[in-house]
Amino acid sequence: MTENTVPLPPAGWFPDPEVPGQMRWWDGVQWQASRAPQRRPLGKDFGRLGRALVILLGLHGAFYLVTFGLYTWGVSPLADACDGATWIQSPGIFDVIELSAGVLSWISLLACIVVWCLWQFQLAQSTLRGSVRRSPGMHVGSWFIPIVFWWFPYQNMKDLWQVYVSRVNLSPLGWWWTLWLVANFFSNGFGRFLWRSDDDDLSFHAYNVLGLIESAMWLVCTAFAIRIVQRLTRRALAREGEDATALPA
Repeated sequence: MTENTVPLPPAGWFPDPEVPGQMRWWDGVQWQASRAPQRRPLGKDFGRLGRALVILLGLHGAFYLVTFGLYTWGVSPLADACDGATWIQSPGIFDVIELSAGVLSWISLLACIVVWCLWQFQLAQSTLRGSVRRSPGMHVGSWFIPIVFWWFPYQNMKDLWQVYVSRVNLSPLGWWWTLWLVANFFSNGFGRFLWRSDDDDLSFHAYNVLGLIESAMWLVCTAFAIRIVQRLTRRALAREGEDATALPA
């Protein structure tokens, strides 16, 4: 008659059976003295910050959806049929809609920046020491430092993604950051061209084509950002609420 034995867990960091909330090294046979540094808990408002950020990003994307629809009309045959009509010429309805959506988009963007910084700071602060390459302060500051803001923020978000979501599937981050870079360069180039050119340098149709491309890129980029924030927030909150794994004492 054979005795059934429960296989021991593999070596790794597990909740310490003697010190609640502390991680301790299990070598596959017995507990070792080494203990991992404690992870700082998420702020009590982290879940609200995540939900608020998703809502603000959705609102920001809605304004791009408005301009996307406006520019889509601008390249359609309907716009050609209305060519010369006073209601699409400055200061007509087209300009009012475009200007209003642009102003509201900037206001929502500022709100997104503030909430995003608070959200990312708390998320970075809750990681174990050594699991991310930069401090929580640099997770926020790198967005505003010239030159390095082209790649530091991606590295920071990649670290958080690997800690909380996946160390393998980084495609959502890659698509989001690629679109963010391309859309920024395109918007800056488009804006500089409009600033330096006369009204006759660009036809109404060509202007709408460029505006349509710009709006489409920012719209998709915002959609990826929403998905990333949702997944990171849910995984971080789920990890915060995990029960201690049962291990032999």
